[in-house]
Amino acid sequence: RDVERSRGLGDVYKRQTKLSTLALFSNKLSGNIPIELNKLSNLKILSFSYNNFIGPLPHNICISGKLMNFTANDNFFTGPLPKSLKNCSSLVRLRLDQNQLTGNIADDFGVYPNLDYIDLSENKLYGHLSQNWGKCYKLTSLKISNNNLSGSIPVELSQATNLHVLHLTSNHFTGGIPEDLGKLTYLFDLSLDNNNLSRNVPIQIASLKNLKTLKLGANNFIGLIPNHLGNLVNLLHLNLSQNKFRASIPSEFGKLKYLRSLDLSKNFLSGTIAPLLRELKSLETLNLSHNNLSGDLSSLEEMVSLISVDI
Repeated sequence: RDVERSRGLGDVYKRQTKLSTLALFSNKLSGNIPIELNKLSNLKILSFSYNNFIGPLPHNICISGKLMNFTANDNFFTGPLPKSLKNCSSLVRLRLDQNQLTGNIADDFGVYPNLDYIDLSENKLYGHLSQNWGKCYKLTSLKISNNNLSGSIPVELSQATNLHVLHLTSNHFTGGIPEDLGKLTYLFDLSLDNNNLSRNVPIQIASLKNLKTLKLGANNFIGLIPNHLGNLVNLLHLNLSQNKFRASIPSEFGKLKYLRSLDLSKNFLSGTIAPLLRELKSLETLNLSHNNLSGDLSSLEEMVSLISVDI
């Protein structure tokens, strides 16, 4: 049945060479993508999302240079990324997340002057993060979590000044957070957790006044928790767990009035559970476990929104 269905789609493609939009998302389609799709030279919008497709993506998907929106997320695609994507300067939106795609991400992507959104998360991509992403000046969301990327976070990424969301979670990045990321003033979600990042957290991160989510957990950060993070007054979620932070919880955290979740577990924090915590009236989840904290818990009495506490 899958073979017959695939042949049927192939016949449609042969007759529709002027097709500009093909949307097949959210069905129960399966099997391979017919090779005839490579002949659709006028495609601007193509979506395979939320199906059960297998096999490789069409290698000439952007051979015409007109493709603007390509989404193939939530399938079972395998093999390398289409080579024609590297020079597809027309791209505005690209979603290939939640597949099993492979390849060296440094070689497979170029510069995209019109790109607004890209999600490559949950694949098997490897290699270093290219400096070219900093030249995608219209980019607002860059998501490449849950892959096998390595090397350092390029400082050139700070040139993509329209970034609102940066997700690099669950890779193998090393080195420190570039200080220049503090120039990404539109960022509201910075998620770098579960990597091998180290050194001190740069105080320039406190310049990101619009941050609502900051996730730096499960790395190798050292030193003190920067008290300047208390200036991120719009934060909703803060995760600094599973690092090597020492000394006390910064008193400045009392200024995080909108904070809903705070995870400082599995560090080397000491001192008392600061009275400042009683100022966090919106906090719902608090994890301070696996530290060297002492004192009493009286500061928790006035935290009226708490749902979960782990000490």
